[in-house]
Amino acid sequence: ASGQSATSPLPARLDACRATMNRICSRLSDKLQRQQLKELIPLLKELYFSYTETARPFPDEVERNLACQALAESLVAAENGEVFRRLLLFMEAIIGRHATKGDLEAAPEDMTALSVLTRALHNFSDCSVLLVRALAASEVFCRDCCLRVFSNWTPLFLAGQLGTESGLCIRRLMDIVYNAYFKLDTETDACLSAYDFVEPVKPLLRSKDERISFSALLLVCFALDESKAEFYLGQKESISLLIRTLNRSIDSKNRRCLGYHTVELTKCVNRLALNDINKELLVELKILPVVHRLLDGGKPDEIGAAVNVLFTLSFNPAVQEQVHREFASQLTSLAGQSQWSNMASLKGLLFKLESTDSMTNHSARKASAVPKPKPKPGEAADASAVTENLATSTAAGNGFHVMISYQHESKETVARIRDQLKQHRIKVWIDYEQMKDGSTLEAMAEAVENSSIVLMCMSRKYKDSNNCRLEAEYAHRNSKKLIPLLMERGYKPTGWLGIILGAGLYHDFSGKYPFEAKFPELVAAVQKFLDLDSTDAALPAVQQQQQKTTAKSATKVESDGRYRREHDMPTPPSPQPLPPIGKSEKSVDVRAWTRADIEAWLAKRNDGAALIGWLRGRQLTGVTLAVLLDMRRRAPLAFYTAVEKHFDFGGFHLMAEFIDALEQL
Repeated sequence: ASGQSATSPLPARLDACRATMNRICSRLSDKLQRQQLKELIPLLKELYFSYTETARPFPDEVERNLACQALAESLVAAENGEVFRRLLLFMEAIIGRHATKGDLEAAPEDMTALSVLTRALHNFSDCSVLLVRALAASEVFCRDCCLRVFSNWTPLFLAGQLGTESGLCIRRLMDIVYNAYFKLDTETDACLSAYDFVEPVKPLLRSKDERISFSALLLVCFALDESKAEFYLGQKESISLLIRTLNRSIDSKNRRCLGYHTVELTKCVNRLALNDINKELLVELKILPVVHRLLDGGKPDEIGAAVNVLFTLSFNPAVQEQVHREFASQLTSLAGQSQWSNMASLKGLLFKLESTDSMTNHSARKASAVPKPKPKPGEAADASAVTENLATSTAAGNGFHVMISYQHESKETVARIRDQLKQHRIKVWIDYEQMKDGSTLEAMAEAVENSSIVLMCMSRKYKDSNNCRLEAEYAHRNSKKLIPLLMERGYKPTGWLGIILGAGLYHDFSGKYPFEAKFPELVAAVQKFLDLDSTDAALPAVQQQQQKTTAKSATKVESDGRYRREHDMPTPPSPQPLPPIGKSEKSVDVRAWTRADIEAWLAKRNDGAALIGWLRGRQLTGVTLAVLLDMRRRAPLAFYTAVEKHFDFGGFHLMAEFIDALEQL
């Protein structure tokens, strides 16, 4: 608001809106009385129209969004949050009266009040992070309003037993929750993670109302955790709808379709593509021709969003080859233009599209370690000898002891870790110190190659960042020691990050424990590994490998005793790290298999009788086997999770027999 000119209508609009909210608050009691509705409905309409009237005088979209953001945040802050709290209780009371039947049309005043209020919150949530944080933090809104409506009204809607306005209420609530997820705000996501919005909304994907099914898809693609990635395998039609809608928005004069802008829809495609199981599926459903249209359209925001989609898709090897064939020339030309030369996602994409050699070792290693003097028999190495050794172990080259890979939302904690490591004479590479001028991915690659350890600072945003994934996978493929640090409270790595982590331990810097309590554990782990490294440098190569294997095994037992209970990550049986995702050379068409075919297949196993006994009473079909095979190829982590979750084998041995039988197909 302060940035508006003296002639701006915004201050007057804000004053009028605040006056309306105060009048609403004076009429809203915690226990809603029906007679209040007649007085409240005109005020709620005034609140809703204050949004549209605020937006109207601003032809510039940026100014309009700033004005509406100021208005939304005044709603959250009015009367120290009392207006907002009472509005949500008011909404919950109306929904409660119709919770089981969804019969809004039978009570016109309830219907009008809920309609106006959900429309207002829908608009406000589109422009304000502060407001969606308040909604996500409210159990009244999330549990008593949204989940109650989704759970109780969805079956009635699909059965054709709800009126139009009740269906619109479902859609608006889905859109409000989607708006909250779309902000990609850590505080909001942490609150929303306490609720399961996917299960009650999932049936709406098959709604004949395209607008309802589309709202359900957008909510699901942001709310669904990658540990449940198998869900997408049966959603081709829904994902096709998203691609068609994006195509139609490009054809539209205002670049909108179903109320969504082209850029927003492209970001939703990118969100789907972050889930590894969807990468080949999106290509199969013809997303690449749509990306060509976006790149050829010349609109900067759309080009940027399109490049992000290609970058995300390129983490699948098969898709990477196709992207290279179809886009390499165009992307190289784009990078040569000053407008795009410093675009991080474009640089990362071009780095990915280089030859496969770039993902093993970008340049020759230069570092050579200096061994520390061994203590005399019976004499222990003192602390000064260890720290002196750390200071000299990379002195002969340009190497670092530690590289820190992080997402910038964690920068404050990361900077503190970096400062503390330096106080222990540990040489640290971090981007804001080493890449101030002419930042390049080549510098990142060399930093990985010339460091002994990579600290991987895990959070939701780290996992969803293509640049962070590029760093972590590059370090993994260069066999670097990865030390995971948890930066977000309650976060459990899934997808590619879960595969890299495996069953490894992590150090918790999420704020759950005091920094001072956790840092000594981290520095001890770093010093121990560097000490082992420096001793190995004086040994022949074969002996180094033998000693490292023994030493690391011993170190794991030693450190496990200290950390395991507090820090073990619960993970499903893990496949080999970063398995190649490609077509199997074998091809058995199991989709048409009958029950007899499945029993004959299982009977060939050593424990065939036990497997056939397990099969009794279970609906295992050829289609199920085909989906499992496809899942194993596309997303191994999701495959192992699904087998463990949905097939009760009663023990690991029988599950292993079944998985091995699948792998022989």
